[in-house]
Amino acid sequence: MSDKSDTGCRRKCWQGAAFAGGVLFVVLNYVAGFGLVAALLLALAILAGSGTLLVRLVCRQSAADGPVSSTAAAARASAAASPAAAAMAPTPQPDPADLRAPQPEARAAPVIKPVIKPVIKPTTPLAGEAELAARKGRWSYRPDTA
Repeated sequence: MSDKSDTGCRRKCWQGAAFAGGVLFVVLNYVAGFGLVAALLLALAILAGSGTLLVRLVCRQSAADGPVSSTAAAARASAAASPAAAAMAPTPQPDPADLRAPQPEARAAPVIKPVIKPVIKPTTPLAGEAELAARKGRWSYRPDTA
């Protein structure tokens, strides 16, 4: 955006969000067949969400140029006041007991085939099931053992 002032950036972000919400309203209401109230509520939700997101993402730099928060100013002042104390602070070393021996490479896990069991068991016979059983007789499939 060429206008980097905070109000100009925010205005353009909200205008873009309003355009997106309007387009979404038209698409939902006339093309997708949503009702007027449902399309309006969804469009308003998109308008609010995208407007807030755009302002936070796009206008972040112009907000960072503004006044500094009190905690950041206090941290800068304390760091500037005692540079010698910061230089003399000991560097923490890791405890040798916390270091673990390297783990050997794990073997590839075997492939486990899932067993699918029927969740729903029929209790009522289906139409034509008795007729099919009568035509089948006592025949069943047996693979060749030879």
